Order: sequence, then structure tokens, then C-alpha cells
Amino acid sequence: MVDSSKNSNSNNANDENVDKSGESEGAIYDESFQPPFLPVLILAFPIMPLFWRYHVTITKTNLSFGYSTALTKKEMDRSDIESVEVVDSINGLTGWGGWGIRKNFSWETGYIAKNGPGIKVICKSGNDGKSQTYVFSTDNPKQVHDILSQDN
Repeated sequence: MVDSSKNSNSNNANDENVDKSGESEGAIYDESFQPPFLPVLILAFPIMPLFWRYHVTITKTNLSFGYSTALTKKEMDRSDIESVEVVDSINGLTGWGGWGIRKNFSWETGYIAKNGPGIKVICKSGNDGKSQTYVFSTDNPKQVHDILSQDN
């Protein structure tokens, strides 16, 4: 398992994006930031709290990514993950039709906080035997991939 002290990302230029407050007890990896599109939501003030913070959190048993509330985040058991891959570049506008929680033409669900790298996770989805694909933004895709691949 990965030592949580390695999550300091001292070799990463985006250190300010990683939550080092210790608020996520037991987290192997914890990244949290305000999405760059937040100022646009001022125009739609009632939904602003739903997208206030974006996070990626990995514990020994769970993966959680998304925004501020239970309605706007996704949580899954790591044992349900079938495959993980790094996405070199996510473009919210051209690839997903915008930022936030989106579906693309392949029926993948995207949690797109900003343009840049991300992760694609394919997981088991209930009793019907079908898989569900999620793509989400992260500043450290290689680290997230390596942690999630340990169980696969």
C-alpha cells in the first residue's frame, strides 16, 4: 500500500491543489480544489454550492470523486473497478460539451472540473452485468492510476 506521507507531492508544481489538512482520515490520496468555472456559476447562484469544491479521494476500500454534495459526487468500492487508465488530456468544451458532470457520445460519465489530465475508470455496475465508465479530472493521473491499479 502507498504511504500517505508520499501524498505531499513535493515534486509536483501543483502542490496547492492537494489537500494536506488531514481532514480525510485514512485517505491514501486526497486532492481538492475549487473548479476554475466557479465564477461562471455566480450567474446561477442557487446551484453554486453543489459545485463549490472538486475532490478526488482514495482510501483502502473506496474511490470518491466529484463535487461538494452527495448529489454531485461519485463513490465506489475499489473492488468494483475493472480497469484504470490515464487520460492525457480532457477538453471539457470539445470532448464533453462543457464542464461539470457530463455524458459524452460514448455514454461515459465525466466529472470534468477543468481541462487537463484525468483518469478513466471502468467499473461493475450492479446486477445487470454491464460496466459503467467514468472519466474524472485529476492533477496527478499517474499517481492515482498507480494507487488504483494495485488492486487490479
